Amino acid sequence: MTALVIRPLIAGEEAAFGDTYTAMAAAGEYRPEWTWVALRDGVVVARAAWWAGPKDDKPLALDSPPRPAARSTPKGRPERPSPRASSAAAARSPAVTAG
Repeated sequence: MTALVIRPLIAGEEAAFGDTYTAMAAAGEYRPEWTWVALRDGVVVARAAWWAGPKDDKPLALDSPPRPAARSTPKGRPERPSPRASSAAAARSPAVTAG
C-alpha cells in the first residue's frame, strides 16, 4: 500500500468538492488553508474542513465538506465524479506524507 498524503487544499481546487462547498467557500465560510485532503495513489480518500463565519479570522468548527452531487447514468444508477479526476490537481502539490 502506498503512503497516505495529507495536505491543505490549494486555492482554485474548490470546484472539485461540488457546488455547496464552492458557494460556502465563495462566502468565506470554507477557506483553502483550512481545508485538508488525504490522498492515496492520487485519489482523495478523506477530507475535512474547518468552518468559520465570513468575518472570522480563526476557524470555529471542524466540518466534513459536502460531497459533489451524484449524477444519473444511462442505466439509472447514480454516478459520482471520479475521485481521480477531482483530485488530479490535488495530487500535484506539496504534501505531508504518513506511512
